[in-house]
Amino acid sequence: MRIGSKLKALLVAAGMAATTVAVAAPAHAAPSAITLPHTTVAQSNGWACGPYATHIALTTFGWGSSISQLESLEHTSSSSGTNSVANVTTALNYFMSAHGVLLRYKSVYPDGSTATVKHYLVNDIYGGNGFVANIVGYRNDVNGVSRGYGYGGHYVAVVGYRDNGDQARIADPGDGQDYWMTTANLAGWIGTARGISVTP
Repeated sequence: MRIGSKLKALLVAAGMAATTVAVAAPAHAAPSAITLPHTTVAQSNGWACGPYATHIALTTFGWGSSISQLESLEHTSSSSGTNSVANVTTALNYFMSAHGVLLRYKSVYPDGSTATVKHYLVNDIYGGNGFVANIVGYRNDVNGVSRGYGYGGHYVAVVGYRDNGDQARIADPGDGQDYWMTTANLAGWIGTARGISVTP
């Protein structure tokens, strides 16, 4: 229970330390599973996974977006793709601002930490916000299917979780498919060199 201001004043007047009896109110627990409404689309070329993953994340807000505009915002090119998750963050925040939404994304580098990825996974999806992960190499989904696009890097949208955040729903523009992956495998997929574009 929280101590009301009148009770706190009485305790102070009586010489009692109010802080010794104050207990923080419990936070509301997130549901064990949420998948946000979204539209998964397959990229039309081999280098624009960043803009396509961003587009998918924006559909969790119910918004459309132009791939060509996203390519421009993310400085995506056929020679280098999208260089950094920071470019994705810039594009997402452009659309937040354009729609008059105060929410802002930030770039986070989990350094392979499952706990960090799980924190943002549950926080963002519970808040109704899809996000984008920059991954590299290969990891298996929950059905044992190897997922990946080599070691040049790739971007996917994350649109849901289940098992209290121990599994993540991936919307992959590489093949236009959705699948479940353990959060531990997602964290390993992001690894020590890549990042995520998430809300605080």
